Amino acid sequence: MKQEELLKQIEKRLATVHLNPKMENVGIVQSVGDGIIQASGLSRVGFGEEVEFNNGARGLSFNLNEDFTSIILLTESLDIKEGDSIKTTGRILGITGSDELSEELLILSRIHWTANVFLSKENCILSKRLPPA
Repeated sequence: MKQEELLKQIEKRLATVHLNPKMENVGIVQSVGDGIIQASGLSRVGFGEEVEFNNGARGLSFNLNEDFTSIILLTESLDIKEGDSIKTTGRILGITGSDELSEELLILSRIHWTANVFLSKENCILSKRLPPA
């Protein structure tokens, strides 16, 4: 095979390669205890960001120190151990829901706001807290 033919074959194969590089922020679990994980290497994690462990378990970053990040474990997982990998997701903690759920939450927030406005009036006297604390 001639050099020109080899180069053409290589160019042809390279033209069909589709790369989609993706940068991930990956760290290592340093310690595990009582649902709190200490991890290092998550230099670009944000406060309140969801993180994912290599076994699929999820956590929430809440304490961002220079050398480590504290993570609250959100899913029950007893097999997370020191040395496991963990990666950031780029998502702030949230829930998945439908448009109907979103509308219901909006209605409830308006009711809550209206009740707070009413209860803040000077002439409003309350004798009982409902529901009891």
